Amino acid sequence: MKYLGMWLDPLLNFTLHVNYAKATAKRAAARICNLFDGREGISIQLGVQLYKSLVRPHLEYAAPVKASANAKDLDKLNKLHIQCLRRIIGAKSHSS
Repeated sequence: MKYLGMWLDPLLNFTLHVNYAKATAKRAAARICNLFDGREGISIQLGVQLYKSLVRPHLEYAAPVKASANAKDLDKLNKLHIQCLRRIIGAKSHSS
């Protein structure tokens, strides 16, 4: 059941909502990454601003409620944060 933008399951473990948030954030990040065309296209600063306004809200919505989710689900969201920002700024996967 979806209530106030949160997917709730009978056990209230928020795995369903985390997966939903991850999928919507990936779609938004893909739209931003399509604006880059090699070295041409939008600037990195504009990409980061678009990330902050289009991707991050999907991942951080209802963060106090999701704090009760298990650590594995929260790690999924943190990894997605890092992956999206690396793609936007053009960093390699092994860079810090």
